Amino acid sequence: NRDCQEAVEWGRKAIALAFTGHEYAEGGETILNELRRQKAKASFFFTGKFVGNPALQPLVKRIAAEGHYFSVHSDQHLLYCSWDKSRQLQVSREEFRADLEANFARYDKLKVPASPGKFFIPPFEHYNQQIVDWGDELGFTVINYTPGTRSHADYTSEADKNFTSSQVIF
Repeated sequence: NRDCQEAVEWGRKAIALAFTGHEYAEGGETILNELRRQKAKASFFFTGKFVGNPALQPLVKRIAAEGHYFSVHSDQHLLYCSWDKSRQLQVSREEFRADLEANFARYDKLKVPASPGKFFIPPFEHYNQQIVDWGDELGFTVINYTPGTRSHADYTSEADKNFTSSQVIF
């Protein structure tokens, strides 16, 4: 986000708001309305399943039309590497490339009023160095949430062992 970069350069505190989406968009309109009210921008990273869902396409088009940053989050929300400490690859280089290209193709098919960016948040916000390297070879820069914030735990519910409430994340 250019505003955050400028703030950092001027020594001011800044926060970049980034949202990922795979299947659901509850609160999407509320978020966009509040961003507009605050004259703020955010970044959005969607899977192909999200972009290809006709019910969610007006939201994607609005995000692009209002000048928010948007990009890919994998086409099929694949788990690129294992959850254990080894983070062993679960996809081949070709599967990775095809997954990202398919995600971009969905934006092209939707004919959004801008082009998706080249920053990339991997599915599950989980990856290894090989994914970073492959992304770089394809012209993407892997980014992620700030470690330790648990801000990516929005998928959890109170019944989950790893549940983190919105109040704690905030």
